[in-house]
Amino acid sequence: KRGGGGGGMSPLSLATPEGFFAVVYFQIHGKLSTGLSETKKKLFRPDSVRGRVVEIGSGFGDNFLFFAENGINASFTAVEPNSHMMPRLRERVDESGLSVSLIAATAEGA
Repeated sequence: KRGGGGGGMSPLSLATPEGFFAVVYFQIHGKLSTGLSETKKKLFRPDSVRGRVVEIGSGFGDNFLFFAENGINASFTAVEPNSHMMPRLRERVDESGLSVSLIAATAEGA
């Protein structure tokens, strides 16, 4: 049995560069998010983030959980070109309870 190691991603995901990236990113994203937590708290404060926020390359949506947990409320748009990231991104957006418009496109195509 082939394993993708990508948290529910099909082993066939590895057959494309986007799928390979998603699987590798899944393996390291927890450490990245934890390591950046203090920096995010300094940069993204409820009094400094307002209006419309467009996140380009939203990945698995970790920032939306962070925004919700830290009382940041804005109009959010997530732009993610990698279709292998979208299922987990949708899950994270739902978990966050925030209203987020999801766009499956590159930044240039959005």
